[in-house]
Amino acid sequence: MREIGAVIVYMISLVSLATRSQGAEPVSDLGYAPGDNLVHVDDPKRARMKWWADARFGMFIHWGPDAVPSLQWKGVYWNGHVPQLGERHQIPLYPAHESILNIPRTDWEDDVIVNFNPTAYDPEAWVKMAKEAGMKYVVLTTKHHNGFLMWPGLAGYDIRETQFGGDPVAMFVEACRKHGMKIGFYYSQLDWHDPDAMGNHVARTFPDGWIVNPEKFIPRVKSQIKDLLTRYGKIDLLWFDGQWIDDWTMDMANDLEAFIRNLQPHIIINNRIGKSEVDGDYFTPEQTIPATGVPDAYWETCMTMNDTWFYVKQDNNWKTAKVLIQQLVDAASKGGNYLLNVGPDPLGRFPAASIARLDTIGKWMSINSESIYGAAASPFPQSFDWGRVTKKGSILYLHVFTRPIDGNVWLPDIGYTIKHVHALSDRKKRGLAYTRVDNGIRIEVPDHPETHLPIVIKITS
Repeated sequence: MREIGAVIVYMISLVSLATRSQGAEPVSDLGYAPGDNLVHVDDPKRARMKWWADARFGMFIHWGPDAVPSLQWKGVYWNGHVPQLGERHQIPLYPAHESILNIPRTDWEDDVIVNFNPTAYDPEAWVKMAKEAGMKYVVLTTKHHNGFLMWPGLAGYDIRETQFGGDPVAMFVEACRKHGMKIGFYYSQLDWHDPDAMGNHVARTFPDGWIVNPEKFIPRVKSQIKDLLTRYGKIDLLWFDGQWIDDWTMDMANDLEAFIRNLQPHIIINNRIGKSEVDGDYFTPEQTIPATGVPDAYWETCMTMNDTWFYVKQDNNWKTAKVLIQQLVDAASKGGNYLLNVGPDPLGRFPAASIARLDTIGKWMSINSESIYGAAASPFPQSFDWGRVTKKGSILYLHVFTRPIDGNVWLPDIGYTIKHVHALSDRKKRGLAYTRVDNGIRIEVPDHPETHLPIVIKITS
Protein backbone atom coordinates (compact mmCIF):
# COMPACT_ATOMS: atom_id res chain seq x y z
CA MET A 1 0.00 0.00 0.00
CA ARG A 2 0.99 3.64 -0.07
CA GLU A 3 3.28 4.93 2.65
CA ILE A 4 1.90 6.96 5.54
CA GLY A 5 2.60 10.22 3.77
CA ALA A 6 0.29 9.26 0.93
CA VAL A 7 -2.66 9.41 3.29
CA ILE A 8 -2.26 13.19 3.34
CA VAL A 9 -2.91 13.34 -0.40
CA TYR A 10 -6.05 11.26 -0.11
CA MET A 11 -7.33 13.12 2.95
CA ILE A 12 -7.17 16.32 0.90
CA SER A 13 -9.22 14.72 -1.85
CA LEU A 14 -11.71 13.38 0.70
CA VAL A 15 -12.19 16.84 2.19
CA SER A 16 -12.89 18.13 -1.32
CA LEU A 17 -15.40 15.36 -1.97
CA ALA A 18 -17.11 15.85 1.38
CA THR A 19 -17.38 19.59 0.75
CA ARG A 20 -19.03 19.01 -2.61
CA SER A 21 -21.54 16.58 -1.09
CA GLN A 22 -22.77 18.75 1.78
CA GLY A 23 -26.50 19.28 1.55
CA ALA A 24 -26.93 16.52 -1.01
CA GLU A 25 -30.42 15.30 -1.78
CA PRO A 26 -31.59 11.92 -0.47
CA VAL A 27 -30.23 9.15 -2.67
CA SER A 28 -32.22 7.30 -5.27
CA ASP A 29 -32.96 3.57 -5.43
CA LEU A 30 -29.70 3.20 -7.36
CA GLY A 31 -27.81 4.26 -4.25
CA TYR A 32 -26.61 7.55 -5.71
CA ALA A 33 -27.84 11.12 -5.59
CA PRO A 34 -30.56 11.96 -8.17
CA GLY A 35 -29.09 13.48 -11.30
CA ASP A 36 -25.55 12.26 -10.70
CA ASN A 37 -23.45 11.25 -13.66
CA LEU A 38 -23.47 7.53 -12.85
CA VAL A 39 -27.01 7.29 -14.15
CA HIS A 40 -25.73 8.42 -17.54
CA VAL A 41 -22.51 6.44 -17.87
CA ASP A 42 -22.07 4.19 -20.86
CA ASP A 43 -23.77 0.81 -20.65
CA PRO A 44 -20.53 -1.23 -20.71
CA LYS A 45 -19.37 0.41 -17.49
CA ARG A 46 -22.73 -0.06 -15.76
CA ALA A 47 -22.76 -3.69 -16.85
CA ARG A 48 -19.27 -4.50 -15.62
CA MET A 49 -19.83 -2.65 -12.31
CA LYS A 50 -23.11 -4.36 -11.43
CA TRP A 51 -21.69 -7.41 -9.65
CA TRP A 52 -19.21 -5.22 -7.80
CA ALA A 53 -21.84 -2.73 -6.62
CA ASP A 54 -24.11 -5.58 -5.50
CA ALA A 55 -21.28 -7.35 -3.63
CA ARG A 56 -20.47 -4.53 -1.18
CA PHE A 57 -17.91 -6.70 0.67
CA GLY A 58 -14.55 -8.11 -0.37
CA MET A 59 -11.21 -9.32 0.98
CA PHE A 60 -7.82 -7.73 0.36
CA ILE A 61 -4.77 -10.00 0.78
CA HIS A 62 -1.30 -8.49 1.20
CA TRP A 63 1.16 -11.34 1.07
CA GLY A 64 4.62 -12.23 -0.18
CA PRO A 65 8.24 -12.13 1.04
CA ASP A 66 7.29 -8.81 2.67
CA ALA A 67 5.71 -10.91 5.44
CA VAL A 68 9.10 -12.20 6.60
CA PRO A 69 10.75 -9.22 8.36
CA SER A 70 7.84 -8.06 10.58
CA LEU A 71 9.04 -4.46 10.68
CA GLN A 72 12.52 -5.27 11.91
CA TRP A 73 15.64 -6.79 10.44
CA LYS A 74 18.83 -7.78 12.30
CA GLY A 75 18.06 -5.42 15.15
CA VAL A 76 17.11 -2.48 12.95
CA TYR A 77 13.46 -1.43 13.14
CA TRP A 78 11.40 -0.04 10.29
CA ASN A 79 12.27 3.58 11.09
CA GLY A 80 15.99 2.85 11.06
CA HIS A 81 16.27 3.02 14.86
CA VAL A 82 18.83 0.80 16.58
CA PRO A 83 17.57 0.37 20.18
CA GLN A 84 21.00 -0.42 21.62
CA LEU A 85 22.61 2.66 20.10
CA GLY A 86 19.69 5.07 20.10
CA GLU A 87 20.56 6.40 16.66
CA ARG A 88 19.52 6.20 13.03
CA HIS A 89 20.95 3.45 10.84
CA GLN A 90 23.08 5.12 8.14
CA ILE A 91 23.97 2.38 5.63
CA PRO A 92 22.24 2.42 2.21
CA LEU A 93 18.93 0.63 2.66
CA TYR A 94 16.54 -1.12 0.30
CA PRO A 95 12.75 -0.81 0.69
CA ALA A 96 11.09 -4.08 1.51
CA HIS A 97 8.25 -4.27 3.98
CA GLU A 98 5.18 -2.08 4.28
CA SER A 99 6.84 0.33 1.85
CA ILE A 100 8.60 1.73 4.92
CA LEU A 101 10.91 -0.93 6.33
CA ASN A 102 14.35 -0.74 4.75
CA ILE A 103 16.61 -3.76 4.45
CA PRO A 104 20.02 -3.84 2.76
CA ARG A 105 19.41 -4.97 -0.80
CA THR A 106 21.79 -7.93 -0.52
CA ASP A 107 19.94 -9.15 2.59
CA TRP A 108 16.60 -8.78 0.84
CA GLU A 109 17.66 -10.75 -2.20
CA ASP A 110 19.98 -13.31 -0.55
CA ASP A 111 18.14 -13.96 2.72
CA VAL A 112 14.50 -12.93 2.52
CA ILE A 113 13.49 -13.86 -1.01
CA VAL A 114 15.66 -16.93 -1.46
CA ASN A 115 14.39 -18.42 1.80
CA PHE A 116 10.72 -17.56 1.32
CA ASN A 117 8.94 -20.92 1.38
CA PRO A 118 5.23 -20.80 2.29
CA THR A 119 4.76 -24.51 2.96
CA ALA A 120 1.37 -23.91 4.64
CA TYR A 121 -0.09 -21.95 1.72
CA ASP A 122 -3.66 -23.17 1.13
CA PRO A 123 -5.57 -20.69 -1.04
CA GLU A 124 -8.69 -22.81 -0.93
CA ALA A 125 -8.79 -22.36 2.84
CA TRP A 126 -8.33 -18.61 2.31
CA VAL A 127 -11.17 -18.41 -0.20
CA LYS A 128 -13.48 -20.51 1.96
CA MET A 129 -12.86 -18.21 4.93
CA ALA A 130 -13.62 -15.19 2.76
CA LYS A 131 -16.81 -16.79 1.47
CA GLU A 132 -17.95 -17.86 4.92
CA ALA A 133 -17.35 -14.30 6.14
CA GLY A 134 -19.79 -13.08 3.49
CA MET A 135 -17.24 -11.65 1.05
CA LYS A 136 -17.94 -11.78 -2.68
CA TYR A 137 -14.52 -10.97 -4.16
CA VAL A 138 -10.85 -11.30 -3.21
CA VAL A 139 -7.98 -9.07 -4.31
CA LEU A 140 -4.54 -10.71 -4.11
CA THR A 141 -1.19 -8.92 -4.21
CA THR A 142 0.64 -10.00 -7.37
CA LYS A 143 3.28 -7.23 -7.37
CA HIS A 144 3.91 -4.70 -4.61
CA HIS A 145 6.12 -1.60 -4.72
CA ASN A 146 9.28 -3.65 -4.29
CA GLY A 147 8.74 -5.08 -7.78
CA PHE A 148 8.68 -8.77 -6.78
CA LEU A 149 6.27 -10.88 -8.87
CA MET A 150 4.22 -13.46 -6.98
CA TRP A 151 3.79 -15.55 -10.12
CA PRO A 152 6.31 -17.07 -12.55
CA GLY A 153 6.10 -14.06 -14.80
CA LEU A 154 8.63 -12.68 -17.16
CA ALA A 155 12.30 -13.49 -16.65
CA GLY A 156 13.90 -12.36 -13.43
CA TYR A 157 12.50 -11.17 -10.16
CA ASP A 158 9.62 -13.53 -9.34
CA ILE A 159 8.38 -16.48 -7.28
CA ARG A 160 10.92 -18.78 -8.96
CA GLU A 161 13.65 -17.03 -6.95
CA THR A 162 12.18 -18.53 -3.76
CA GLN A 163 12.04 -22.08 -2.41
CA PHE A 164 8.36 -22.37 -3.27
CA GLY A 165 7.90 -24.86 -6.07
CA GLY A 166 4.56 -23.77 -7.50
CA ASP A 167 2.59 -20.82 -8.82
CA PRO A 168 0.68 -19.26 -5.90
CA VAL A 169 -1.36 -17.03 -8.21
CA ALA A 170 -2.55 -19.98 -10.31
CA MET A 171 -3.50 -21.82 -7.12
CA PHE A 172 -5.41 -18.77 -5.89
CA VAL A 173 -7.30 -18.38 -9.16
CA GLU A 174 -8.26 -22.06 -9.16
CA ALA A 175 -9.59 -21.81 -5.59
CA CYS A 176 -11.63 -18.70 -6.40
CA ARG A 177 -13.24 -20.33 -9.41
CA LYS A 178 -13.99 -23.49 -7.48
CA HIS A 179 -15.91 -21.53 -4.84
CA GLY A 180 -17.55 -18.91 -7.07
CA MET A 181 -15.44 -16.00 -5.81
CA LYS A 182 -14.73 -13.00 -8.05
CA ILE A 183 -11.00 -12.59 -8.73
CA GLY A 184 -8.97 -9.42 -8.26
CA PHE A 185 -5.25 -8.74 -8.70
CA TYR A 186 -3.35 -5.96 -6.92
CA TYR A 187 -0.53 -4.57 -9.06
CA SER A 188 1.78 -1.64 -8.26
CA GLN A 189 2.96 0.36 -11.23
CA LEU A 190 5.64 1.72 -8.89
CA ASP A 191 8.78 -0.44 -8.82
CA TRP A 192 11.71 -0.06 -6.42
CA HIS A 193 13.72 -2.88 -7.99
CA ASP A 194 13.62 -2.29 -11.73
CA PRO A 195 16.68 -0.24 -12.80
CA ASP A 196 14.67 1.39 -15.59
CA ALA A 197 12.32 2.73 -12.93
CA MET A 198 14.75 3.66 -10.16
CA GLY A 199 18.00 4.31 -12.02
CA ASN A 200 20.58 5.15 -9.37
CA HIS A 201 17.97 6.35 -6.90
CA VAL A 202 17.33 4.69 -3.54
CA ALA A 203 13.71 4.90 -2.37
CA ARG A 204 13.50 5.66 1.32
CA THR A 205 10.05 6.99 2.13
CA PHE A 206 6.97 8.40 0.44
CA PRO A 207 6.85 9.88 -2.17
CA ASP A 208 10.09 8.47 -3.56
CA GLY A 209 9.77 6.74 -6.90
CA TRP A 210 10.95 7.32 -10.42
CA ILE A 211 10.59 6.12 -13.99
CA VAL A 212 13.95 7.08 -15.44
CA ASN A 213 13.64 5.04 -18.66
CA PRO A 214 9.93 4.94 -19.53
CA GLU A 215 10.64 3.63 -23.02
CA LYS A 216 11.92 0.42 -21.39
CA PHE A 217 9.93 0.33 -18.14
CA ILE A 218 6.39 0.90 -19.49
CA PRO A 219 6.61 -1.97 -22.04
CA ARG A 220 7.77 -4.17 -19.14
CA VAL A 221 4.70 -3.15 -17.10
CA LYS A 222 2.46 -3.96 -20.06
CA SER A 223 4.14 -7.32 -20.55
CA GLN A 224 3.59 -8.25 -16.90
CA ILE A 225 -0.06 -7.21 -16.99
CA LYS A 226 -0.62 -9.00 -20.29
CA ASP A 227 0.84 -12.12 -18.72
CA LEU A 228 -1.56 -11.83 -15.77
CA LEU A 229 -4.55 -11.29 -18.06
CA THR A 230 -3.77 -14.06 -20.55
CA ARG A 231 -2.18 -16.72 -18.34
CA TYR A 232 -5.08 -17.03 -15.86
CA GLY A 233 -8.18 -16.52 -18.00
CA LYS A 234 -10.96 -14.12 -17.08
CA ILE A 235 -10.00 -11.77 -14.25
CA ASP A 236 -12.67 -9.56 -12.72
CA LEU A 237 -10.70 -6.68 -11.23
CA LEU A 238 -7.30 -4.94 -11.35
CA TRP A 239 -6.37 -2.90 -8.26
CA PHE A 240 -3.53 -0.47 -9.06
CA ASP A 241 -1.35 1.37 -6.54
CA GLY A 242 1.71 3.61 -6.89
CA GLN A 243 0.29 6.32 -9.10
CA TRP A 244 1.38 9.21 -6.89
CA ILE A 245 4.93 9.55 -8.25
CA ASP A 246 5.42 12.51 -10.58
CA ASP A 247 6.89 10.30 -13.30
CA TRP A 248 3.64 8.35 -13.67
CA THR A 249 1.57 10.46 -16.06
CA MET A 250 -2.02 10.49 -17.26
CA ASP A 251 -0.80 9.67 -20.76
CA MET A 252 0.74 6.49 -19.32
CA ALA A 253 -2.46 5.76 -17.40
CA ASN A 254 -4.77 6.26 -20.38
CA ASP A 255 -2.53 4.17 -22.63
CA LEU A 256 -2.35 1.36 -20.06
CA GLU A 257 -6.10 1.36 -19.45
CA ALA A 258 -6.79 1.09 -23.19
CA PHE A 259 -4.24 -1.73 -23.41
CA ILE A 260 -5.97 -3.60 -20.53
CA ARG A 261 -9.49 -3.17 -21.88
CA ASN A 262 -8.37 -4.51 -25.24
CA LEU A 263 -7.30 -7.70 -23.44
CA GLN A 264 -10.32 -8.00 -21.13
CA PRO A 265 -13.07 -5.42 -21.87
CA HIS A 266 -15.20 -6.47 -18.90
CA ILE A 267 -12.51 -5.91 -16.28
CA ILE A 268 -12.98 -3.39 -13.46
CA ILE A 269 -10.07 -1.01 -12.78
CA ASN A 270 -9.67 1.20 -9.71
CA ASN A 271 -8.85 4.90 -9.87
CA ARG A 272 -5.19 4.49 -8.91
CA ILE A 273 -4.31 3.65 -12.48
CA GLY A 274 -4.56 7.44 -12.95
CA LYS A 275 -3.87 10.55 -10.93
CA SER A 276 -7.15 11.39 -9.17
CA GLU A 277 -10.22 9.94 -7.51
CA VAL A 278 -12.26 10.11 -10.74
CA ASP A 279 -9.98 7.97 -12.91
CA GLY A 280 -10.70 4.32 -13.68
CA ASP A 281 -14.01 2.81 -12.60
CA TYR A 282 -14.09 3.56 -8.89
CA PHE A 283 -12.50 5.64 -6.12
CA THR A 284 -10.45 3.97 -3.36
CA PRO A 285 -10.18 5.91 -0.08
CA GLU A 286 -7.82 4.12 2.30
CA GLN A 287 -8.27 3.48 6.04
CA THR A 288 -11.18 5.91 6.18
CA ILE A 289 -14.86 6.03 5.23
CA PRO A 290 -15.90 9.37 3.71
CA ALA A 291 -18.22 11.15 6.11
CA THR A 292 -20.93 11.70 3.50
CA GLY A 293 -19.98 8.97 1.06
CA VAL A 294 -19.06 9.86 -2.52
CA PRO A 295 -22.42 10.60 -4.16
CA ASP A 296 -21.13 10.95 -7.73
CA ALA A 297 -18.92 7.88 -7.92
CA TYR A 298 -18.57 4.21 -7.29
CA TRP A 299 -16.19 3.90 -4.33
CA GLU A 300 -14.61 1.38 -2.00
CA THR A 301 -12.85 1.81 1.34
CA CYS A 302 -9.91 -0.53 1.95
CA MET A 303 -9.22 -1.20 5.62
CA THR A 304 -6.76 -3.15 7.75
CA MET A 305 -7.85 -5.27 10.72
CA ASN A 306 -4.91 -3.95 12.74
CA ASP A 307 -2.46 -1.18 11.73
CA THR A 308 -0.48 -2.87 8.95
CA TRP A 309 -1.18 -4.33 5.53
CA PHE A 310 1.39 -7.12 5.41
CA TYR A 311 1.87 -9.57 8.27
CA VAL A 312 3.56 -8.02 11.31
CA LYS A 313 3.70 -10.33 14.30
CA GLN A 314 4.24 -7.42 16.72
CA ASP A 315 1.12 -5.58 15.58
CA ASN A 316 -1.56 -6.56 18.07
CA ASN A 317 -3.68 -3.43 17.72
CA TRP A 318 -6.63 -5.34 16.34
CA LYS A 319 -9.99 -3.74 15.64
CA THR A 320 -12.86 -5.68 17.20
CA ALA A 321 -15.26 -7.64 15.03
CA LYS A 322 -17.97 -5.21 16.11
CA VAL A 323 -15.98 -2.25 14.77
CA LEU A 324 -15.30 -4.05 11.48
CA ILE A 325 -18.99 -4.89 11.03
CA GLN A 326 -19.95 -1.31 11.79
CA GLN A 327 -17.46 -0.10 9.19
CA LEU A 328 -18.93 -2.49 6.60
CA VAL A 329 -22.40 -1.18 7.37
CA ASP A 330 -21.23 2.44 7.37
CA ALA A 331 -19.73 2.04 3.89
CA ALA A 332 -22.84 0.31 2.53
CA SER A 333 -25.10 2.97 4.06
CA LYS A 334 -23.20 5.57 2.03
CA GLY A 335 -23.28 3.64 -1.24
CA GLY A 336 -19.76 2.21 -0.99
CA ASN A 337 -17.94 -1.12 -0.78
CA TYR A 338 -15.72 -2.39 2.02
CA LEU A 339 -12.47 -4.23 1.22
CA LEU A 340 -11.11 -5.78 4.43
CA ASN A 341 -7.46 -6.77 4.53
CA VAL A 342 -5.75 -9.93 5.79
CA GLY A 343 -1.96 -10.26 5.94
CA PRO A 344 -0.96 -13.96 5.91
CA ASP A 345 2.28 -14.95 7.66
CA PRO A 346 5.44 -16.11 5.82
CA LEU A 347 4.23 -19.72 5.78
CA GLY A 348 0.93 -18.72 4.19
CA ARG A 349 -1.34 -18.85 7.24
CA PHE A 350 -3.96 -16.30 8.20
CA PRO A 351 -3.25 -14.84 11.68
CA ALA A 352 -5.44 -16.34 14.39
CA ALA A 353 -6.84 -12.90 15.22
CA SER A 354 -7.93 -12.42 11.59
CA ILE A 355 -9.59 -15.86 11.52
CA ALA A 356 -11.52 -15.10 14.71
CA ARG A 357 -12.82 -11.82 13.32
CA LEU A 358 -13.77 -13.34 9.97
CA ASP A 359 -15.69 -16.03 11.82
CA THR A 360 -17.67 -13.48 13.85
CA ILE A 361 -18.37 -11.35 10.79
CA GLY A 362 -19.54 -14.46 8.93
CA LYS A 363 -22.00 -15.40 11.67
CA TRP A 364 -23.42 -11.87 11.61
CA MET A 365 -23.63 -11.88 7.81
CA SER A 366 -25.38 -15.25 7.78
CA ILE A 367 -28.30 -13.51 9.49
CA ASN A 368 -28.10 -9.96 8.16
CA SER A 369 -26.51 -10.13 4.69
CA GLU A 370 -29.71 -9.14 2.89
CA SER A 371 -29.23 -5.68 4.36
CA ILE A 372 -25.78 -5.45 2.70
CA TYR A 373 -25.81 -7.27 -0.66
CA GLY A 374 -27.32 -5.13 -3.40
CA ALA A 375 -28.30 -2.49 -0.86
CA ALA A 376 -28.46 1.16 -1.80
CA ALA A 377 -27.37 4.04 0.37
CA SER A 378 -29.60 5.47 3.05
CA PRO A 379 -32.50 7.62 1.77
CA PHE A 380 -31.82 10.02 4.65
CA PRO A 381 -29.23 12.76 4.13
CA GLN A 382 -28.00 12.41 7.73
CA SER A 383 -26.46 9.65 9.80
CA PHE A 384 -27.92 8.69 13.18
CA ASP A 385 -26.33 8.42 16.61
CA TRP A 386 -27.84 4.97 17.01
CA GLY A 387 -26.54 3.51 13.72
CA ARG A 388 -26.98 3.47 9.93
CA VAL A 389 -29.63 2.74 7.28
CA THR A 390 -29.51 0.86 3.97
CA LYS A 391 -32.28 0.47 1.42
CA LYS A 392 -33.63 -1.93 -1.21
CA GLY A 393 -36.53 -0.57 -3.20
CA SER A 394 -39.20 0.27 -0.61
CA ILE A 395 -37.51 -1.76 2.16
CA LEU A 396 -35.42 -0.04 4.83
CA TYR A 397 -32.83 -1.74 7.01
CA LEU A 398 -31.96 -0.06 10.31
CA HIS A 399 -28.56 -1.16 11.65
CA VAL A 400 -28.62 -0.37 15.35
CA PHE A 401 -25.06 0.01 16.68
CA THR A 402 -26.10 1.38 20.07
CA ARG A 403 -29.51 0.70 21.59
CA PRO A 404 -30.95 3.98 22.88
CA ILE A 405 -31.65 4.19 26.60
CA ASP A 406 -35.41 4.29 26.05
CA GLY A 407 -35.24 1.26 23.73
CA ASN A 408 -36.46 3.12 20.65
CA VAL A 409 -34.91 4.59 17.52
CA TRP A 410 -36.26 7.60 15.65
CA LEU A 411 -36.50 8.11 11.89
CA PRO A 412 -37.64 11.26 10.12
CA ASP A 413 -40.97 10.87 8.33
CA ILE A 414 -40.40 11.21 4.57
CA GLY A 415 -43.85 9.98 3.65
CA TYR A 416 -43.37 6.22 3.57
CA THR A 417 -45.96 3.75 4.79
CA ILE A 418 -45.14 0.81 7.06
CA LYS A 419 -46.58 -2.68 6.63
CA HIS A 420 -44.34 -4.66 8.93
CA VAL A 421 -41.29 -4.20 11.18
CA HIS A 422 -39.14 -7.04 12.53
CA ALA A 423 -35.56 -7.91 13.45
CA LEU A 424 -33.71 -10.04 10.89
CA SER A 425 -32.40 -12.16 13.76
CA ASP A 426 -35.98 -13.16 14.65
CA ARG A 427 -36.83 -16.21 12.56
CA LYS A 428 -40.48 -15.89 13.55
CA LYS A 429 -40.56 -12.33 12.16
CA ARG A 430 -42.54 -11.07 15.12
CA GLY A 431 -43.62 -7.49 14.63
CA LEU A 432 -41.94 -4.68 16.52
CA ALA A 433 -43.97 -1.78 17.85
CA TYR A 434 -43.74 1.58 16.12
CA THR A 435 -45.42 4.93 16.71
CA ARG A 436 -45.75 8.02 14.56
CA VAL A 437 -44.60 11.12 16.37
CA ASP A 438 -44.05 14.73 15.34
CA ASN A 439 -41.87 14.76 12.20
CA GLY A 440 -40.92 11.13 12.54
CA ILE A 441 -41.46 7.52 13.56
CA ARG A 442 -40.35 5.87 16.78
CA ILE A 443 -39.51 2.15 16.48
CA GLU A 444 -38.96 -0.37 19.25
CA VAL A 445 -35.54 -2.05 19.34
CA PRO A 446 -35.25 -5.53 20.86
CA ASP A 447 -32.49 -6.19 23.37
CA HIS A 448 -29.07 -6.77 21.85
CA PRO A 449 -27.74 -10.32 21.97
CA GLU A 450 -24.80 -11.00 24.25
CA THR A 451 -22.30 -10.23 21.48
CA HIS A 452 -23.54 -6.63 21.26
CA LEU A 453 -23.12 -6.76 17.50
CA PRO A 454 -25.36 -4.51 15.40
CA ILE A 455 -28.96 -5.65 15.28
CA VAL A 456 -30.82 -5.11 11.99
CA ILE A 457 -34.45 -4.07 11.80
CA LYS A 458 -36.30 -4.57 8.53
CA ILE A 459 -39.08 -2.15 7.64
CA THR A 460 -41.36 -3.30 4.83
CA SER A 461 -43.57 -0.64 3.32
